[in-house]
Amino acid sequence: MKTCLRIPPLVLAVVCFFVALAVTLPIVLTRSRQSNDQIQSGSTASEGQERPDEAPGEKPSLAPSQVPAAPVRVPRTQPTPTTPVPTFALTNPPTRARPGFEALLNAAPPLSLQDWGGDRMRHNAAFRPGEAICSRRGAQYMLGLDEDGRFLWSDCTTGEERVYFRPDAGVEVTLFVMRDDASFEIYDAAGTVVWRSECDCKDEVMFYSQCLSSENLDCPYIHLRKGSKAILNYIDFSQQWITLDIHKHYNN
Repeated sequence: MKTCLRIPPLVLAVVCFFVALAVTLPIVLTRSRQSNDQIQSGSTASEGQERPDEAPGEKPSLAPSQVPAAPVRVPRTQPTPTTPVPTFALTNPPTRARPGFEALLNAAPPLSLQDWGGDRMRHNAAFRPGEAICSRRGAQYMLGLDEDGRFLWSDCTTGEERVYFRPDAGVEVTLFVMRDDASFEIYDAAGTVVWRSECDCKDEVMFYSQCLSSENLDCPYIHLRKGSKAILNYIDFSQQWITLDIHKHYNN
């Protein structure tokens, strides 16, 4: 009589599982390798393509997991040369010469209150003792040389004065001039500069043609306003209009 070997169902299920795993695992691994090869091939093919948010010619940034084993070098596009835009420099014209003492001495005197009520002091305009600019509407304020050769600002109504220069004994003041760099100069009869005061300005002051075309004025110039202030006007390097109170920016 034959005896049949009985295998418990649980043991039989475990044996079947391992047999199936041994058969299917090589197939799964083979397909996984093929899929990875296709992904890497696709990444390499698209590496040189331009993305919408990247500049032309730039190499795209890849995450570490996307970097192919053998990266392809993509040459950068050379930028197209551009012509530089010239910047405007405020400089004195080559033909413009600063007048010397003799030229100033022989020039026509500047417009004064007796001529037309002038309230603006031009640069390179000579003022002799007794010549000044005066504010409009009553000529209450003056800026210039008095008869004693002092250069000063004065309130002609109250007598208040702000003296910038007072000559020493024996010095004969011949003329005053504001130069095109806004510096003040006073000459004696021999043509020697006996006093010079430079503006403590924000930027370098230089000549600018027809900055106030309505008055036929070049910059810099001084405007003696009816409210008593003497204001230096000039154009800086960025072509901004600058106004400074001379009482605060010149020594006196």
